[in-house]
Amino acid sequence: MTMKRAGVVPFVGGVLAQSGLPIVQGAAAARSWLKLPTKLASPVVGCIVIFWRGTPQGWSGHVAFVVGRDANGNLMVLGGNQGDMVSIKPF
Repeated sequence: MTMKRAGVVPFVGGVLAQSGLPIVQGAAAARSWLKLPTKLASPVVGCIVIFWRGTPQGWSGHVAFVVGRDANGNLMVLGGNQGDMVSIKPF
């Protein structure tokens, strides 16, 4: 999969598309991911998580897959544009 900036192929949307799953329309904006069909009370491994930049009322944020927790209880997420690369980072 080729990754491009400016929302051309966002990482999470690109993974879903490669898996044959539908992606959220307007996937470049974090708010668009709230349209997913199932909302969970708390994050679990494999789910898509949204982190807000600014406020939840804004459009800007970060979208990634939850892969676990670190020793401090931080979510470990697999995402694109984390340090200008696809990586697993604590949030």
